[in-house]
Amino acid sequence: MKTSNVIIKFFADYVSSQLGIIYSETNYYQLETRLQEVAKLMNLNDAEELYVLAQKGFSPQLKNLLLDFATNNETLFFRDPPAFQAIERVIEAESHELVNRVQPFRVWSAACSFGQEVYSLAMILDRMRNLLPASGYEIVATDVSSRALKAAEEGIYSEMNVARGLDSFLRDRHFLQQTTSNGDIEWKVRPELRRGIRFLNQNLLDSFDALGTFDLILCRNVLIYQTTDSRKDIVKKIFNRLRPGGTFLLGSSESLLGISEDFETDRFERATLYRRKDLSKAS
Repeated sequence: MKTSNVIIKFFADYVSSQLGIIYSETNYYQLETRLQEVAKLMNLNDAEELYVLAQKGFSPQLKNLLLDFATNNETLFFRDPPAFQAIERVIEAESHELVNRVQPFRVWSAACSFGQEVYSLAMILDRMRNLLPASGYEIVATDVSSRALKAAEEGIYSEMNVARGLDSFLRDRHFLQQTTSNGDIEWKVRPELRRGIRFLNQNLLDSFDALGTFDLILCRNVLIYQTTDSRKDIVKKIFNRLRPGGTFLLGSSESLLGISEDFETDRFERATLYRRKDLSKAS
């Protein structure tokens, strides 16, 4: 039975208040499917029973499940290759400064989903280690979804997921093949690739101060789901977490137009990078 728009709107408004994510009526079908999954996990028959339960208050279990399933976790290895090629060019251009630096090269993958972006970054940084500080690199990977974070930290991917974006050379170099109890092949990230990565739960509407300062921040294909006010707030907080001259990447269909004027825009072939301005030098 189709869930009424009144019920879907109730949960859409709650998700927006907690995550800043917008579910318009044209996307209610997506949220409806996710509500059915949450209801099933809570041993309920449908979203209507979930709605009745929510009227009594959002328990920690209900809140966590809703926030887990409300986010869009579609991703793949090296998604949007020009962006990763641009990251390589940035490191090459700054290598003369980086190799003489004491602090590690720090990267933040915001809304890291199931980890493919994180490990794609790690593969690049591992290969370019000789252009980085002697202290190496650190990747901070965050997401609001505990379910996605757990999967990302485990670093185990199906044959199909590995085939989406990885060639056989990178797969064999950075992953170990194993077989499930059902006889399916899966691939586990090698320990040495995981060494410089930290996984943390982070809501993008909360403070970022505890994360420290970064050379590179990726927040891709996230802002398109946010309200305008949330976009501005998130970008301002990202600005404050970047070192002067640090690099910020959005998704290929996103931009900072109308959101922030605190960044310089760089183009690397088909990728757009945003550089943090040093506002202390602004006239």
